[in-house]
Amino acid sequence: MSSTSGSSADLKHLFCVRTVTCFVSLQSEDLNHCPKAGGDGLTSTIRKASDVLRHIQSVLEEHGYVVQTTRLVTNPFGEWLLPLTNGDTAITVQTTIAKIDRLLEQHDIEFCALGPARTVDELPVCINICSQSHRISCSARLEANDVAMARAAAETVMALSKLDHGPHVANGLANFRFCVASSNCNRDGSPIPFFPAATAILRTPGTEMTVAIGLENGALAHELIGRCRSIANIPTEFARDMTKALTPLQEACEKAVCDYNTSAGSAIRYLGMDTSLNPSLDPTLQGSVAAAIETLDEVQTFGGPGSLAAAAAITTSLQSLPGILQTGYCGLMLPVCEDRRLAELADSNAIRISDLLSVSHVCGVGVDTVPIAADSSIQELQGLMLDVVGLATRWGKSLSCRVFPVPGKRVGDITAFESQYMINAKILPIS
Repeated sequence: MSSTSGSSADLKHLFCVRTVTCFVSLQSEDLNHCPKAGGDGLTSTIRKASDVLRHIQSVLEEHGYVVQTTRLVTNPFGEWLLPLTNGDTAITVQTTIAKIDRLLEQHDIEFCALGPARTVDELPVCINICSQSHRISCSARLEANDVAMARAAAETVMALSKLDHGPHVANGLANFRFCVASSNCNRDGSPIPFFPAATAILRTPGTEMTVAIGLENGALAHELIGRCRSIANIPTEFARDMTKALTPLQEACEKAVCDYNTSAGSAIRYLGMDTSLNPSLDPTLQGSVAAAIETLDEVQTFGGPGSLAAAAAITTSLQSLPGILQTGYCGLMLPVCEDRRLAELADSNAIRISDLLSVSHVCGVGVDTVPIAADSSIQELQGLMLDVVGLATRWGKSLSCRVFPVPGKRVGDITAFESQYMINAKILPIS
């Protein structure tokens, strides 16, 4: 079958830049006051990151792109936040996180990820980090077969679900800002621009920042996959049209970084874009990635026969778009509470957590924004995390696991989230 592809301008209204993400490296010395520098390294780093982000956002908007958020990512917090704790760790962390929160607000950066906890001893700090602000998130890095770390991470998820001291944590929402990420996430120079799995790499002092972008492109996926009609056309027509849609965006990003470096005398590096298909909360199903896949002749219902073949073909195409510099997951994002069709399927018992994990074999990104019962067992949750990371390690994929135990809810109940970033869905059993 042949299709008529539109111009890149025709496609621009079908997607937006979900995030412009700046990756920075901090050391414990950056938290110390330095009169010569006019403050401390943390303040100056966030200030410069804001300048970079604002410039890139401005250039992209001049080119007609909608930019939803700007974000900051640090190297793992244990490398710079914890070395200074000579007394009460909780007080030190609380003070520093409060300062970061103020600086983010002052410099108009919407969100910040502080990287992963790398050990069982670091995991309790995640509760402090995620409880303080709606802006700040973190994660846990999990190696395959690390049963102790998986159990501690499961306990952290359950502890976060019980926080109730503000709207940013109520009804289990603290877990919106925490996930478990496989140890191969963010490696090989391809950091993830999406939260909460994002982390930067510790660099030597004086090394410049890096930037990447992530997309919200469910409507674009619906249009391009719908044009294909058959899985057979994904490698040719879908890949061609997606490349056509993203090439001008890449050119705009490269121009923005080049212009900034020239004007500021800097050496900021553009890492690329995460080409993942990422749903929007469009009130119709036009923004749903699952619904987009259901437009194919071979897929009657997402999760049913044909779904794996479609996901594999789409992911292969996304990861090999000619001329597009890529970073991050570059797969299919299937978050139950962020994709209206997935939420519908969950509500009708047509999809399970095991189905989402099965699709991850061929496309990533893992198990994301899945509501589970308040009385879910630590052992079950630990097992799910080990499954996700085992799959990631066996097949060399960047996978993460983000679930929401919802206080007072049992399997089959409907969530009552009050969040602009999520929709409500039925509580799913882990097994």
